[in-house]
Amino acid sequence: MENLSIKKKVGMILEELHKFSNFNEEVTSVEEFHPIHTYKLTTAIGLNEKITFIIPAFPAKSANREKTLSSFPDMGEVQSLKHLNDFAKRVSKIHEGGAEVLICSDGRVFSDLVGVEEDDVSLYREELKDIVALYQFENIRFFDLEDKYDSKLSFDQMRFHLEKQFSKTEESLRDEVKSDSEIRTLFNGIHRFLKEDFTNIIENKSKNQIHKMAKERAYKVVLRSNAWSALVERMFPHAFRLSIHPQSLSSLKFPVKLLPGEEKWGTPWHRVPVLVNNNFCLMRHHDALKAGAILKDSNGHAFFEIRSA
Repeated sequence: MENLSIKKKVGMILEELHKFSNFNEEVTSVEEFHPIHTYKLTTAIGLNEKITFIIPAFPAKSANREKTLSSFPDMGEVQSLKHLNDFAKRVSKIHEGGAEVLICSDGRVFSDLVGVEEDDVSLYREELKDIVALYQFENIRFFDLEDKYDSKLSFDQMRFHLEKQFSKTEESLRDEVKSDSEIRTLFNGIHRFLKEDFTNIIENKSKNQIHKMAKERAYKVVLRSNAWSALVERMFPHAFRLSIHPQSLSSLKFPVKLLPGEEKWGTPWHRVPVLVNNNFCLMRHHDALKAGAILKDSNGHAFFEIRSA
């Protein structure tokens, strides 16, 4: 596609993104996207540089077994990584400079806040790399907290340095939650996720105690997540920013849905993959069991299947 204009190539790439976008509003045209997305693509194509799509994602499996099957990546991760890799390959056919997806795994950033063991983060991290190798997803790379900070530091020390260098104050975030509807939606979504998980993994606490704990942790998760995002922006200033959280059309981050599901917030690490009519979708573990889904396996990666009558 060497003879295509830069504008035409940008339009084609935006159309590819549109196919799995996850905006809060209905989108009728790629012209509605924030101009930063067009600018970053135009710049990379004009310089014939590789386009790097960054996505902070794939932290670790939720410890809530109402939602997930185990600590191990399953076919949900396999299909999501394939989705991202195939997207980068399609972009590479449009743009001669090529494309890649850099997964900035944020599991280590807030594992201590969400009830996930450090060993489970490490396991998940290594298993994801094995999936990429096994399925030859050559357009996928990884970057996480251990790639930034000295390996001699403990994980708590790494998180301390991250907060010290890049985090806002909790007071400022609380003000933003009150005044900014987009940030409030993000906070409420994370609060809901944590409350659901803590209800199932924390014993001997009342519903009110769980609610308060989840709310306080949610502020810290958002602060750490934003700090990680700021670090990533510093490290990769020219990259195209993707997000697994639903966003408004005015967002500087482009929201993507890795796999279809009943909820806009559902991700492979909070759900199980279910094969329905030869297509994978995401469901809560207990919902899949209620629906009569059968547990299956492919190359050591679990999934469920609902067989039509």
